Amino acid sequence: MNSDHHVIIENLNEIWERQRGLNRLRISQAYEILNQLAPSLQLAGSATEAVGLASACFGESDLLRKFSSRDRINTCRRLSEMLNTFGLDPDELLFPSPEAQNGNGIAYVGNRYSEEAWRIFSSHFPGTGPHVYNSFAEICEDTASGATDACIIPVENISDGKLLSFYSLIERHDLKISALCDITNEDDTKRTRYALLRRHICRPEAGDSDRGMYHDIFFEFSFSPSPGITLDEILHTTVLCGLKIYRVDSVPLSYNESSFIFHIVLLGSIEDIVTYAVFLQLCMAQYTPIGVCRLLGPTRKNNL
Repeated sequence: MNSDHHVIIENLNEIWERQRGLNRLRISQAYEILNQLAPSLQLAGSATEAVGLASACFGESDLLRKFSSRDRINTCRRLSEMLNTFGLDPDELLFPSPEAQNGNGIAYVGNRYSEEAWRIFSSHFPGTGPHVYNSFAEICEDTASGATDACIIPVENISDGKLLSFYSLIERHDLKISALCDITNEDDTKRTRYALLRRHICRPEAGDSDRGMYHDIFFEFSFSPSPGITLDEILHTTVLCGLKIYRVDSVPLSYNESSFIFHIVLLGSIEDIVTYAVFLQLCMAQYTPIGVCRLLGPTRKNNL
């Protein structure tokens, strides 16, 4: 190694060390902003209100653009910790309140596959009777109006992938995915994924500890890229938050086919999903949560 090459390496090492120092200084300034906000956050009536206060503060002078993606996620982790300290539950960003069931049962369209999906869902949510309908549009309408507690529709299969016509029903009626299950045909050559839809997102219950299901939670949301938040940053920040990217779909906007709305499906623990919800609320309040749920299978009782 010649002396010139050695000098370059030394210079790079010095630059990297300075950069690490600047990174530490930058994130300390983000934490200082949160410390200054602490009295106001403590007086907030809810976690949603507190995150809104933080978003307004960071929005001044476009402060969020001055931080890296890693800084933003670390800031959101710190904010989430502060909310818990103040007795404010960040969970409410995704789960506003437990949904009261009216005993109106689960609706599904009468066919063998939907009935099998109902058996799986009802085994995990006992006390929910069946209501058989003739059309998917009708069960979504009745669930949205409260005539039924939930409904079952197919959302994905092996041959067609994401079933956009059924997702349009979810969007039209503003329903949320609260559970998933897979149904296969007789020779196991075709799999269809069914979703249990409710009016609000429900916090998934802990799964069987021996299968570690509580760490296998799906989080699905949609968003349209903007100058402040792009798809590459969304994907980067999910990894920084400890989540896995399960699927990304894009659909042209009906009024502008050159622009797209993206559907992101992530997989991870509830804790990391809630932290990511703080990030989304802080950085891009225009996102739309679609579901937080587990993939369910038949209960042990049904397997006997």
